[in-house]
Amino acid sequence: MSAAPGWYDAGTPGKLRWWDGVQWTAFETDAAPSAPAAAVAAASAPAAAV
Repeated sequence: MSAAPGWYDAGTPGKLRWWDGVQWTAFETDAAPSAPAAAVAAASAPAAAV
């Protein structure tokens, strides 16, 4: 069973990376210092490139 899609700590301090439910994507964002992990994982997916 795989983790749900969302922003996760991927090992880079201060950064989160988007997990699409199958694999890591190239999307990264700065981690909010006070955001609880559950709130971060529930954030919306990154916008699709147009």
